[in-house]
This record gives sequence, C-alpha cells and structure tokens, in this order.
Amino acid sequence: MVCTKARSASNLYPRESVIHVLRILYLDLYNTYKISSLPYIPTMDMHKKELADKFFYLIMQHYKENREVAFYAKELCITPKYLTTIIKAVSGKSAKDWILEYIILEIKALLRDSSLNIQEIVVKTNFANQSSLGRFFRKHTGMSPSEYRRSMMETYY
Repeated sequence: MVCTKARSASNLYPRESVIHVLRILYLDLYNTYKISSLPYIPTMDMHKKELADKFFYLIMQHYKENREVAFYAKELCITPKYLTTIIKAVSGKSAKDWILEYIILEIKALLRDSSLNIQEIVVKTNFANQSSLGRFFRKHTGMSPSEYRRSMMETYY
C-alpha cells in the first residue's frame, strides 16, 4: 500500500505514461521492421514502402473505430488484398496482424492502469461490451483482461 502511494505521488499521470510507453513500443516494433527491411529497400518498389508507412500511421489514428483491413485499404485507395500483399512483403506480417497487435498493446496499456475498471477500458477501446473485449483479449493473449491485470500487478509489486 505504501508503495502504491509513493508511486502515484511521483507520477501524476500514470495512465498516460503507460499509454505513451506502449506507443513507443509499437513505434519500436515498426522501426525494427523498417531496419530489418533495409537490405531490401533498393529492390522494393518505393510506392509500396510509402503505402506501408501510411498504413502504420493510419492504424495509430483509427484503431479504435476501425479494425478491418478494408477500411485501411479504402483510405489508401487500394484493395484489401493488395494492402495485405504489400504489408506481408514489406514486414513479414499481414495487415490484420499489425492491426490486432496495436489494439492488444493499447488494451494491455490500459489494463496496467489500476485506476481504470474494465468497463472504462471497454469504452476507451470502443468495444461493444465487456464480454466482447474479454473474448477478443482471451483469443489473442490466452488470458482474460482480469487475469492479465493480476499478473501485471504481481510482476510490479
């Protein structure tokens, strides 16, 4: 209990800090993909690389409202199949995988903030209800949001 008070006194914005750290993590993942693809840049079509960059930017802007590849493809004025082909060629992962990964990272960041209850996280991530968030999170992480939160609390305390 003392540890919690000391921690909150030293950081007035813990939720925002966690969210920013996770965004940095996502950008690090993106940077890793870019660095690992450097040897292939001379042979890669620059248009495809630009589309991939725009796709990653769009994910960060619209992940709450739009989780479908079709939305991002439409924003980029290409077909979903072509977007998936480009992203797979550039990064080794599918477009859908990148979208899901970003959503999961955001949910994990919010779960680490103990001041938010699960229902508030449902609202912030734009899920229909707590059950749909729980099913989504369990499907992609193997644990419920509550289990994840407990495991994070045990890790930090």
